[in-house]
Amino acid sequence: MDKIKTFTSFSESEKTFSFSELPKEIQEKIIEDEKQHISEFNDDYWAEPILEGFQEDMEALGLTDIEVEWSGFWSQGDGASFTARVYNSENKKFITEVLGLKVLDEVAENLLITIRRESTRYSHHNTMIAHVEVDGDDEVEKDMGTGMIITINVEEACGPIEEATGNWARDRAKKLYDDLETAYEEQFKDEYIINDLEANGVEFDESGNRI
Repeated sequence: MDKIKTFTSFSESEKTFSFSELPKEIQEKIIEDEKQHISEFNDDYWAEPILEGFQEDMEALGLTDIEVEWSGFWSQGDGASFTARVYNSENKKFITEVLGLKVLDEVAENLLITIRRESTRYSHHNTMIAHVEVDGDDEVEKDMGTGMIITINVEEACGPIEEATGNWARDRAKKLYDDLETAYEEQFKDEYIINDLEANGVEFDESGNRI
């Protein structure tokens, strides 16, 4: 009984410290320990807001069925890529506002625009291609408003739109990867670690061990 009382008394009297209360050399040790822990046990929680924001941005541009793959940040095949398709009703807006190309309504509404991944081994942007095909009438008629009606071959529009979509998608994938890499490296900055420890009220013993 006496031993139990003695142990309880010691635990209650043991002093704890916040990060800022510890000597500089102990603070430096804590920071290095935290960096090692992040490196070994990172669970990618930091990537979630970036991926969610990317999904929202793509949906706002008319894309659907969006699936992102990424890996990082040390191997040659690392990177980010995504697959998606454009809502048929959003074709005209996507082609004109996102790609900056001109297209007739009668042509746009007869196209299927998809973004695909060629490789299942790697996830970088160079695995991505766009595919544009006729999804409706091969030929459409356009009333020129002067009593003249012309016939337009829808397939002729596919090539330029496909090339522009592929370039745009790869650029967006590269930007996504850059954003992910920046967020990952942010975790290892001293000020980030200190702010995180203080915001969460982490306490230490005098040697810098978490309590």
